[in-house]
Amino acid sequence: MTLEDWRKQQYRDLRVIAEDERNRHRRQAGRAHMYALEIPVSVIVGAVLGKLVDDHFHVAPWGIVVGLIAGLGAAGRAIYRIIQWQRTLSDGDTAQDIGYDPPLDDRDGYDLSVPPGGDHDRQK
Repeated sequence: MTLEDWRKQQYRDLRVIAEDERNRHRRQAGRAHMYALEIPVSVIVGAVLGKLVDDHFHVAPWGIVVGLIAGLGAAGRAIYRIIQWQRTLSDGDTAQDIGYDPPLDDRDGYDLSVPPGGDHDRQK
């Protein structure tokens, strides 16, 4: 493998990593929006279902109280999932975790300690 081929391969690898990073940010944004809606909707759905139980069985205010408690429980579960998700994000991915293995030595016989260009691109 020539140095030019190696550079092209590394450039392709970096482009793939950058695309994966953009897609990861899109997925994170979508998930954040989902959680932002899930918390209030779970409380509202619990309250509405509780009100329906109150109206149908004439047990006011117990239906709405139980419905709100159930909705708050669902919201608490969503908050717990958000905390777990944030912990996984804060750990972060290293380059090796996503499959990028930068050359740390001159395995291919190239002197990587000098900048590319000129006659520095010669093999040892």
